[in-house]
Amino acid sequence: MSVKDQHVPADASSSGRPHVSLFAIARVFLSIGALSFGGGITGWVYRDVVLKQKWMTEVEFVTGLALAQALPGGNVTNISVYVGNWLRGIPGAIVALLAILLVPATSTIALLAAYGYFAELSFVRAALDGIAAAAIGLLILISWKTSYEIRASVTGLATMAATFIGISVLHLPFMLIVAVMAPLSIAIAWPRKLTDAE
Repeated sequence: MSVKDQHVPADASSSGRPHVSLFAIARVFLSIGALSFGGGITGWVYRDVVLKQKWMTEVEFVTGLALAQALPGGNVTNISVYVGNWLRGIPGAIVALLAILLVPATSTIALLAAYGYFAELSFVRAALDGIAAAAIGLLILISWKTSYEIRASVTGLATMAATFIGISVLHLPFMLIVAVMAPLSIAIAWPRKLTDAE
């Protein structure tokens, strides 16, 4: 049984994608936007969409994450649009985006006015440190899951290593890395995809 077969619920459509209502998308993304904090919010999306709801496989999510990181804008808004569109097309994309932004946008507007006072309180600084640690943990989880998925692919591992070296060691511009590695990865993976589809 393949990874994709393991993740597709019994009520999946003929396309292999589960039938998910717009209300369910709104509920999940509203919860993510309300309960997640910091840079690890993409990890929360991964946890809820892939691990809990099993709406997507890890490969499908990682594909969207790669697109989200390559496109302009915030990763979390881009991945929300990708997931919503994957599940229900344009209506799903709109619902997911609005739902994940609703609580953060309204709460940020309300809290910024009081931030100058609360930021000086020691327990607030401690809470922010804890939130940052949780966000880093979620990012490590995504990195581990992604590397595990491509462990058998020499091309995938080489691409990951080259990207890491280019950004972390050589300090090359991110857009240059994307401009080089994205078409190169597609060119290498495309023939294998065609072979798998036959």
